[in-house]
Amino acid sequence: MNPPLEYKRVFFGRTRTTQVKCPKCNLWQFKAEECDVCGLLFKEYTKKRPTEYRSEPPSWRDYIPLKVREFVLQRDEYICQYCGIHCYESYIQDRKAVVLDHITPWCGGGRSDPENLITSCRECNAIKHDKVFESMEEARDFILKLKHDSSSIS
Repeated sequence: MNPPLEYKRVFFGRTRTTQVKCPKCNLWQFKAEECDVCGLLFKEYTKKRPTEYRSEPPSWRDYIPLKVREFVLQRDEYICQYCGIHCYESYIQDRKAVVLDHITPWCGGGRSDPENLITSCRECNAIKHDKVFESMEEARDFILKLKHDSSSIS
Protein backbone atom coordinates (compact mmCIF):
# COMPACT_ATOMS: atom_id res chain seq x y z
CA MET A 1 0.00 0.00 0.00
CA ASN A 2 1.42 3.36 -1.05
CA PRO A 3 1.46 6.22 1.45
CA PRO A 4 -0.91 9.15 0.80
CA LEU A 5 0.35 11.90 -1.48
CA GLU A 6 0.99 15.32 0.10
CA TYR A 7 -0.05 18.39 -1.81
CA LYS A 8 -0.76 22.07 -1.22
CA ARG A 9 -2.86 24.71 -2.94
CA VAL A 10 -1.07 27.82 -4.09
CA PHE A 11 -2.87 30.95 -5.25
CA PHE A 12 -0.94 33.47 -7.38
CA GLY A 13 -3.38 36.36 -7.58
CA ARG A 14 -6.39 34.82 -9.30
CA THR A 15 -4.51 31.75 -10.55
CA ARG A 16 -4.86 28.58 -8.49
CA THR A 17 -2.26 25.85 -8.79
CA THR A 18 -1.47 22.69 -6.89
CA GLN A 19 1.94 21.55 -5.76
CA VAL A 20 2.59 17.86 -5.16
CA LYS A 21 5.33 16.37 -2.98
CA CYS A 22 6.98 13.31 -4.50
CA PRO A 23 7.23 10.59 -1.83
CA LYS A 24 10.34 9.15 -3.48
CA CYS A 25 12.48 12.32 -3.99
CA ASN A 26 10.78 14.44 -1.31
CA LEU A 27 10.60 17.46 -3.70
CA TRP A 28 7.65 19.81 -4.27
CA GLN A 29 6.62 20.40 -7.87
CA PHE A 30 3.74 21.71 -9.93
CA LYS A 31 3.23 18.79 -12.29
CA ALA A 32 0.54 16.51 -10.91
CA GLU A 33 0.77 13.36 -13.07
CA GLU A 34 4.35 12.29 -12.49
CA CYS A 35 7.54 13.45 -10.81
CA ASP A 36 9.77 15.65 -12.98
CA VAL A 37 12.91 14.29 -11.31
CA CYS A 38 12.41 10.54 -10.82
CA GLY A 39 9.38 9.90 -13.07
CA LEU A 40 7.25 8.33 -10.31
CA LEU A 41 3.59 8.15 -11.37
CA PHE A 42 1.31 9.81 -8.85
CA LYS A 43 -1.85 8.07 -10.11
CA GLU A 44 -1.09 5.07 -7.90
CA TYR A 45 -1.18 7.23 -4.77
CA THR A 46 -4.21 8.58 -2.96
CA LYS A 47 -4.33 12.26 -2.09
CA LYS A 48 -4.79 13.39 1.44
CA ARG A 49 -6.04 16.82 2.45
CA PRO A 50 -3.83 19.75 1.43
CA THR A 51 -1.06 20.30 3.95
CA GLU A 52 -0.92 24.02 3.28
CA TYR A 53 -2.82 26.83 1.59
CA ARG A 54 -0.53 29.58 0.36
CA SER A 55 -1.61 32.81 -1.25
CA GLU A 56 0.52 35.24 -3.22
CA PRO A 57 -0.87 38.78 -3.46
CA PRO A 58 -2.09 39.78 -6.91
CA SER A 59 0.44 41.75 -8.93
CA TRP A 60 -0.30 44.60 -11.32
CA ARG A 61 -0.19 42.01 -14.13
CA ASP A 62 -3.38 40.49 -12.76
CA TYR A 63 -5.19 43.75 -13.40
CA ILE A 64 -4.66 43.85 -17.17
CA PRO A 65 -7.97 42.56 -18.53
CA LEU A 66 -7.76 39.36 -20.56
CA LYS A 67 -9.34 41.05 -23.61
CA VAL A 68 -6.67 43.76 -23.58
CA ARG A 69 -3.91 41.16 -23.12
CA GLU A 70 -5.16 39.05 -26.04
CA PHE A 71 -5.65 42.15 -28.23
CA VAL A 72 -2.04 43.31 -27.70
CA LEU A 73 -0.58 39.82 -28.27
CA GLN A 74 -2.56 39.39 -31.50
CA ARG A 75 -1.83 42.94 -32.67
CA ASP A 76 1.91 42.30 -32.23
CA GLU A 77 1.52 38.78 -33.69
CA TYR A 78 3.22 37.27 -30.60
CA ILE A 79 6.53 38.86 -31.68
CA CYS A 80 8.80 40.53 -29.13
CA GLN A 81 8.86 44.18 -30.14
CA TYR A 82 12.45 44.55 -28.93
CA CYS A 83 14.40 41.59 -30.29
CA GLY A 84 11.96 40.30 -32.92
CA ILE A 85 11.76 36.72 -31.61
CA HIS A 86 8.48 34.96 -32.39
CA CYS A 87 6.98 33.92 -29.05
CA TYR A 88 3.81 32.04 -30.00
CA GLU A 89 5.19 28.56 -29.26
CA SER A 90 6.57 29.77 -25.92
CA TYR A 91 3.19 31.33 -25.13
CA ILE A 92 1.35 28.07 -25.85
CA GLN A 93 3.71 26.07 -23.60
CA ASP A 94 3.87 28.64 -20.78
CA ARG A 95 1.73 31.77 -20.82
CA LYS A 96 4.19 33.51 -18.48
CA ALA A 97 7.03 33.18 -21.00
CA VAL A 98 5.59 36.08 -23.00
CA VAL A 99 4.80 39.29 -21.17
CA LEU A 100 3.20 42.61 -21.91
CA ASP A 101 5.60 45.49 -21.36
CA HIS A 102 4.54 49.02 -20.54
CA ILE A 103 6.25 51.47 -22.90
CA THR A 104 5.94 54.12 -20.20
CA PRO A 105 6.57 52.06 -17.06
CA TRP A 106 3.66 51.37 -14.74
CA CYS A 107 5.66 52.74 -11.79
CA GLY A 108 6.19 55.95 -13.78
CA GLY A 109 2.49 56.52 -14.36
CA GLY A 110 2.11 54.43 -17.51
CA ARG A 111 -1.38 53.07 -18.04
CA SER A 112 -2.40 49.53 -18.87
CA ASP A 113 -4.15 50.37 -22.12
CA PRO A 114 -3.27 48.93 -25.54
CA GLU A 115 -1.49 52.12 -26.70
CA ASN A 116 1.04 51.76 -23.85
CA LEU A 117 1.46 47.96 -23.99
CA ILE A 118 3.64 45.85 -26.29
CA THR A 119 4.53 42.18 -26.52
CA SER A 120 7.93 41.30 -25.08
CA CYS A 121 9.88 38.16 -24.29
CA ARG A 122 10.83 37.74 -20.63
CA GLU A 123 14.51 38.42 -21.24
CA CYS A 124 13.95 41.76 -23.00
CA ASN A 125 11.39 42.80 -20.40
CA ALA A 126 13.87 42.05 -17.60
CA ILE A 127 16.59 44.08 -19.34
CA LYS A 128 14.31 47.09 -19.89
CA HIS A 129 12.84 46.85 -16.38
CA ASP A 130 11.48 50.30 -15.48
CA LYS A 131 13.75 52.44 -17.64
CA VAL A 132 12.20 55.29 -19.62
CA PHE A 133 13.34 55.91 -23.20
CA GLU A 134 12.65 58.73 -25.66
CA SER A 135 11.56 56.29 -28.37
CA MET A 136 11.02 52.61 -29.10
CA GLU A 137 14.15 52.64 -31.30
CA GLU A 138 16.27 53.85 -28.37
CA ALA A 139 14.81 51.15 -26.11
CA ARG A 140 15.34 48.48 -28.77
CA ASP A 141 18.98 49.54 -29.33
CA PHE A 142 19.67 49.54 -25.57
CA ILE A 143 18.18 46.05 -25.07
CA LEU A 144 19.81 44.50 -28.15
CA LYS A 145 23.20 45.91 -27.12
CA LEU A 146 22.89 44.37 -23.65
CA LYS A 147 21.64 41.04 -25.06
CA HIS A 148 24.53 40.97 -27.53
CA ASP A 149 27.10 41.84 -24.82
CA SER A 150 25.79 39.14 -22.47
CA SER A 151 25.72 36.48 -25.22
CA SER A 152 29.30 37.24 -26.28
CA ILE A 153 30.51 36.77 -22.67
CA SER A 154 29.11 33.24 -22.30
